[in-house]
Amino acid sequence: MSLGSIDGILTAAHVLKKLPDKGKIGLIRFSNQPTVVQRQMIDTALAEKVIISTDTFGPTGPDLGFLRLPPSNVGNLRATNTFLNMVNRRRAVRRSKQPPPPYFDAVCGVVDEWTNNLLPRLPSTRLKGFQLLFGGGKVIAKYEVKGFDLCTFEVSFEEGLTPPSSYEGLSGGGLWRVYFEADRNGQNIVREKRLLGIAFYQYTSDGKQFIICHGPRSVYERLIKKVVEKWPELTIDGDDDALAWATIR
Repeated sequence: MSLGSIDGILTAAHVLKKLPDKGKIGLIRFSNQPTVVQRQMIDTALAEKVIISTDTFGPTGPDLGFLRLPPSNVGNLRATNTFLNMVNRRRAVRRSKQPPPPYFDAVCGVVDEWTNNLLPRLPSTRLKGFQLLFGGGKVIAKYEVKGFDLCTFEVSFEEGLTPPSSYEGLSGGGLWRVYFEADRNGQNIVREKRLLGIAFYQYTSDGKQFIICHGPRSVYERLIKKVVEKWPELTIDGDDDALAWATIR
């Protein structure tokens, strides 16, 4: 995500807590060339964390985090990827403006049990394969806990597709809403994609699996407020009230 002059990774707090304070970690990106070996590394000693959480991990949260990336990573990623502009998204959230339907919701992230070891291409190296879940489904409940909006999401799998036995690894993944429409040929095309929240907890009930996510107010108000507090020198171009709302309690 990008917030004015600050760029980084939006995720769950318990994910950041597991990262070392020094050393290098790998960053996997999903592209249309899945066979290309990636080697994007982040020096955690040069990255900075914003964490919103309690001492106990659980379904009520809060569980939000932001990792500010070193300039070298930002430059490399901007050459090949797109940063989500949180200022533009925040405007829409605050004004409650929504495009008209139709739309669908989906969670996006990595499932641990779908990660596997592959044959190395070079001696004395290791190669891992990661599979992306883009799981359409529905928000079955919305509620608030301690000033943070949460929602419960259920992934729907078509007949013949086998869901994972656990969604472990999905924490920090995005909950997206995709608006679409039919073109003149009757083909569905995407009109807009909106980040609604961040997944952080899973549970099973009556044989069904559910994912708990932080909602838009948690992301666009509570988390970004913490980012502004940590870096008061933050500059946001083209938004005359960008910092005024950060004082919201």
